[in-house]
Amino acid sequence: MGKTTALFAGHFGKYESGNKGKTMFTIEHQSEDTIITTLDASGQSEDVEVMIDDDSVFMRQWHEKRQKYEVLGMSIQQFNDIIAAMNLPEGAYYAK
Repeated sequence: MGKTTALFAGHFGKYESGNKGKTMFTIEHQSEDTIITTLDASGQSEDVEVMIDDDSVFMRQWHEKRQKYEVLGMSIQQFNDIIAAMNLPEGAYYAK
C-alpha cells in the first residue's frame, strides 16, 4: 500500500501529513481530550504538549534542570484569545 499524504493550508502555513518537513507536530485524539505535541526543529527546546478538553487547556514542557514538567492551565476562551492575538497588531481587544 502506498503512503498517504494530505496537505493542509493552516492559518500560519502549509502542513503535510506523512512527509518529513521542516517542523513536526502530532495530534492524538483520546476519549476525553486531544493532545497536540510540537517538536522544536532547532533542538534547543523540549517538546511542548497541549492538552485540550471541553473546558480547559493545559500546556506542559519538560524542564531538564528541575526534572519535572512546567504546566500552564487556562480556559478555552483564553487559549482562543492567544491564537487570535498571533495576527493582530499591538493593542487592547474585546472578543465579540
